[in-house]
Amino acid sequence: MAQPPQTDARFVLFAGGRNLCFLPESQRRTYEWLSSIRPDYHALHVIPTFSHLDIFLGDAAAREVFPLMADELEAKVTS
Repeated sequence: MAQPPQTDARFVLFAGGRNLCFLPESQRRTYEWLSSIRPDYHALHVIPTFSHLDIFLGDAAAREVFPLMADELEAKVTS
């Protein structure tokens, strides 16, 4: 992006560590960029054993990812 986001929205990124379609490094770089603009506000979760769509459709998504998503939706971040 050429400029910071024009929103106060908090971004929470989820990536599968084995995702070969969208490499986890891209989410890490996006998270680092967002954090350079607003430190301690955004979040990144890389799930090591998950691949591309496992984050939403994998056998363990409801057990391993959805609770993280719910926690992030409830998070009170004030930075």
